Amino acid sequence: MSEPRQSTPSSKLDTFYIEEFAKERTRQGERFDEFYKILFNIELAALSAYILLLRFFVNSISELNFWFLFATIVFWLIALILTIYGFFPKYYKNVMGNVVQREQGQTRSRSGKYSITEYYDTVAIHKRRYVLLALISFCLGLFFVILTLTF
Repeated sequence: MSEPRQSTPSSKLDTFYIEEFAKERTRQGERFDEFYKILFNIELAALSAYILLLRFFVNSISELNFWFLFATIVFWLIALILTIYGFFPKYYKNVMGNVVQREQGQTRSRSGKYSITEYYDTVAIHKRRYVLLALISFCLGLFFVILTLTF
């Protein structure tokens, strides 16, 4: 049989890292919010500039392929909607009543109660999904801009 290991209290550096990791986990939602603000401004500026400048550079809208133009505007509007939807937190039924303290490794019960870390992780996952979908939609809109102007 092996002898039990001797434990020592964690060092100040380890305690600092644990505290910073906890802070970082709670800040990930805030970082997504900052990114959403920037993304929303870019999307809105691109859509506005495209619609306004299209009139100056194209003699007639009838010269453009209508479906590419339509797809561009639709994808950019979808990106704006996804950005707005992702920016606002998903409503969790009675969030404060559902956040409970639980030991590490315990799974969520059928009652749907979140641990604090599960709550922050769930919010970050929600925001990450919508930012990815918004970016994909925005890039598809850019692709259709190129198709609109070349065909």
